[in-house]
Amino acid sequence: RIAGNLIYGEVQWLHPSEARSWLEPAIERARELLAEESPAVRIADFIRALIGLGATYGWYGRSADALPLLEEGIELARRYGELRHLVYATGIKYGGVLNVLSAEEKRELQEVIQLGRENGFHMELIYPLGSYAGSFFVEGKIEEGLLYVEQALEMARQLNNPYMNAVVQTGRGFVASYQGDLQAAKEHSLAALANYEALNARRSMVTTQSQVAHVCRQMGDLEEAEAYYRQ
Repeated sequence: RIAGNLIYGEVQWLHPSEARSWLEPAIERARELLAEESPAVRIADFIRALIGLGATYGWYGRSADALPLLEEGIELARRYGELRHLVYATGIKYGGVLNVLSAEEKRELQEVIQLGRENGFHMELIYPLGSYAGSFFVEGKIEEGLLYVEQALEMARQLNNPYMNAVVQTGRGFVASYQGDLQAAKEHSLAALANYEALNARRSMVTTQSQVAHVCRQMGDLEEAEAYYRQ
């Protein structure tokens, strides 16, 4: 339960290697207990652990390992009515692991977005909204995608916690970049980077450094871009 809670929601309190060291044996042991006649395992905790480990694998490029864990979490969430986990895991699946979506997969995202809205799952909605936005970007439909990015950013803003405030700044930088306002994109991204550094959110620090480098390169400042790429 502890490991699942720490990694769930991308709270960043665990380094990926530490998350794996907690979650992998915990999931293996939970499977053994669930096979018993009266299992001493809360299914909601097991689902959170599956999602947490799947998300960890996905964020670090191990999609083949991530996908079955996320799909198992989604299937169990549907079966046991864990709707909050269903919304979150579906967003992670299609944003952190799969990027090019079929019409059927987009419909699945639409369904969980509606489910999240009906139940007020604000934090969990951020990922499905972002994933749905990404599906439009892949298709070159930038303006449609930005509409969903804005919705995801508003959800994050309402949460008003330090990590999500940094996510908002990251998203604002992303939007500004797509709209061609490179100076605003750089300012938002640097503000996000400072917040991630304060939180020691290492994965987000690396991705945001790359985002700043991309913007600097687009602005023609190759020396500054190289400095951020090398970090």
